[in-house]
Amino acid sequence: MNGTYSRKTVRYIEELGPSGSRYYRQELITSRSWRDPSSLYWTTPRPITERMFRRAEAQGFPAVRRRPQGRLAAVLPIRR
Repeated sequence: MNGTYSRKTVRYIEELGPSGSRYYRQELITSRSWRDPSSLYWTTPRPITERMFRRAEAQGFPAVRRRPQGRLAAVLPIRR
């Protein structure tokens, strides 16, 4: 691809965590044909910068904000 995406085939994600936000991009791809909905799936989220996320959001691309599901990791003290 040449770096340009359709607003229908890419989405930008902001994960809101206790230590700050993380930003990702996902693309919609197909394993067979665009006319076969069962072959469509989202790629693994790829990390991006906050600047890239804000720019894409301003340009009208889909932006999703979510909180990670599940429990947070426990912090264990290290004693010597």
